[in-house]
Amino acid sequence: MTLWCIIVLVALAHVQSVHASQLKPTLLIYCGTTMLRPMQDIARIFEQREGVKVSFVQGGSADLYKSAAKSRLGDLYLPGEASFRHDNLKDGLLGEYRLVGYNRLALMVQKGNPKKVQPDPRQLLRKDLQILLSGSDTCSSGLAAKRLFTEMGIYNTLLKKAVMVLPDSRAIATSMRRGDADAVITWQGTILFADSTKSFEIIALPGKWGSSQELLLTLFTFSKQPVLARKFMDLAAGPEGQAVFTRNGFGK
Repeated sequence: MTLWCIIVLVALAHVQSVHASQLKPTLLIYCGTTMLRPMQDIARIFEQREGVKVSFVQGGSADLYKSAAKSRLGDLYLPGEASFRHDNLKDGLLGEYRLVGYNRLALMVQKGNPKKVQPDPRQLLRKDLQILLSGSDTCSSGLAAKRLFTEMGIYNTLLKKAVMVLPDSRAIATSMRRGDADAVITWQGTILFADSTKSFEIIALPGKWGSSQELLLTLFTFSKQPVLARKFMDLAAGPEGQAVFTRNGFGK
């Protein structure tokens, strides 16, 4: 159901883009939920500078790729970690890319950390904690967390313990704001969603648990606007774009 919803959104975005293209060129960008805010900030700069329209389809990184592969509509793809590029190169749909920032896994807890959760993934095993998981088959944070939990030998236990498995970072943030759970491991950038800092907080994970994951902005080989798309990529990877990503918590 999630994938079909994204396909519908892509179709709607395309219709809007076709209408807008009567007046100005358009770009369609598939963007993982967590990185939407900095990408929108950069898009505003780009639109003013180039006189174009930039539209976004947001969601889990895996669902976004599947939707783009099916529709063959769009110009750029920004998943939440590099594996979504590396694992899909064989399809021939992903061309050149730019490194634009970094994601990091972190513990998210309710505001004030009332359960005194410590910076260790094994804390999620505590019997007194209600926990969430991100879906490993839909989004980048779920895939990264699954790799971490599997390496630690605790993934299956956490999967049985979780009160919900959710499709992307925005769903995680919404659920935590409702108070559905005490803790979850997700991308630290989730804290920047609107009003999130009033509801919960981030606990950084030390060492390799919180190691950085590359954000690779990739050009689709079927892009109808490759020249404009490359200009956007260069802006995002250049000093102005990097300042935006760093300000939003995605710097190195």
